[in-house]
Amino acid sequence: MNISIRKLKDVPYTMLITLYYRYRESMEQDGLLNDPLYEKIINKIDFDFHRIKVEPDQQISVAARTIIFDNAIDNYIKLNPQGCVISIGAGLNTRFYRLNNEKIKWFNIDLPQAIDFQEQVLEPHVNQFNVRADAFNTEWFKYIPENENIFIFAEGLFLYFEDEKIKQLFNKIANRFKNSYLMFDVVSSLFIQFGDKPHAVDWEKTPFKWAVDSWDKIENWHDKLKFEQEWYQTDLCFNRLSEKWRTALDTFPKVKDFIRVGLFKIS
Repeated sequence: MNISIRKLKDVPYTMLITLYYRYRESMEQDGLLNDPLYEKIINKIDFDFHRIKVEPDQQISVAARTIIFDNAIDNYIKLNPQGCVISIGAGLNTRFYRLNNEKIKWFNIDLPQAIDFQEQVLEPHVNQFNVRADAFNTEWFKYIPENENIFIFAEGLFLYFEDEKIKQLFNKIANRFKNSYLMFDVVSSLFIQFGDKPHAVDWEKTPFKWAVDSWDKIENWHDKLKFEQEWYQTDLCFNRLSEKWRTALDTFPKVKDFIRVGLFKIS
C-alpha cells in the first residue's frame, strides 16, 4: 500500500519527521525505543524518507521525550485501568498500541487531514476514538466523557503556537476537567534564540513560537493548574548526544532547560 502525503501541510507534515526519527531510533541496536509498528507505517507511506535530514541530537531527543510520555501515561493507566486518556495533536503516535490494556478509553484529537491520514496507516481499535477537530476549538470537549481523573497530553505540538492561544486552551481545559492531569513539552526562550533549529522542518512555515522559562507562568494562568513534576530529555540520553551538546550541558546549567516536559494537576 502506498499512501499519499499530499494533503499534509505545515504542522501536520511535521508528524512524518517525528515518525522517521522514532523509526530510526527503534532500529538502533541499543535504541531507547523498540516498536516494530514504526517500520510497518513507514513501509505504507508513499514518501522518500531519506529526504529528511537526519540530525542525531534531534533523533535521540525525540526518542527520550517519547519514553518520558510513555512512562507517565503507563503509570496513570496502571493506577486507573479503566481511565480515560486524551492525545491532543495525536499525529502518527503509536503510544496507544504500546500501552493499551483493553480497558482504557483513548481519544485522539487532531485536524481532519491528520486523522484521515492516521486512519490509513494505523489499525482501528474498539477503545480508541478519533476526533477530527482543531485542538484549540474546544468543540471536541463534547466527545469526552464527563469523568474526573482524565489524563490529557500533547507531545511536540504547543511549541508551534502563540502564547495567548495556548493560554486560552489551558484555561478552557482547566474549567472543563476536574481532578485530571495535563502533560506537555516545552522549550525555553533561550532555545528559541540560540538552540539548533531542526533542519528537517521548513523553519519559515513552522517556527517554534511558544517558550516557557518557569512553570509559574502556567500556574498563573489558572488557579486550578498546579505544577506536579518535570523531566529533562537530556537526562535520558546524555551519553548519546553530540560532544557539542554534552559540553554545553556540562558548562552552562541553563542549557538543560532548553527542552523539558511538565505535568500539571487540574484540581
